[in-house]
Amino acid sequence: LKQFDKANEYLSQAFSRDSNNSNYYNIKALVLMEQKQYLESVNVFTEGLEKHSEDAFLLNNRGYTYLLMDSVSLASKDINESILMNPSNLWAYRNKGIIAYRNQDFEKAERLFKRALDKRKYVDLVYSYLGLTYLSQGNKQEACRFLKMANEKGETIAETEFLQQCQ
Repeated sequence: LKQFDKANEYLSQAFSRDSNNSNYYNIKALVLMEQKQYLESVNVFTEGLEKHSEDAFLLNNRGYTYLLMDSVSLASKDINESILMNPSNLWAYRNKGIIAYRNQDFEKAERLFKRALDKRKYVDLVYSYLGLTYLSQGNKQEACRFLKMANEKGETIAETEFLQQCQ
């Protein structure tokens, strides 16, 4: 809802009740990330990891923030380590797929994005990236299928490609 002030108010209340909860750091950093305050987000993830070094979600999300900052080597390190800690984190496979996509390793990206697909959980942006990957491989039919799903989910990163290629 983009109600960042309200989110921060609730986070402050939660922190005052339980300052040792790793979810506080994860959510606080994700709110900062949503506001494009990437360095501050990384700092909060790092602070959380100092207290909860075993938290694979904090580590993966810090890696994603590094990815948004174009620090691919730092992103890869965190994301790969998070997968070793928790191989069932679908968002980590999406993030690893984004790295493969950026490196134009489309077969690897496709495999990783498909691994991030799950019928029980929605992993944001995976439909967009899978559609873009198929588009990069010249498979317009599959690209449009996934770009349509991305559009239906409100994913906007591939909206232009959807409108240009699939309408």
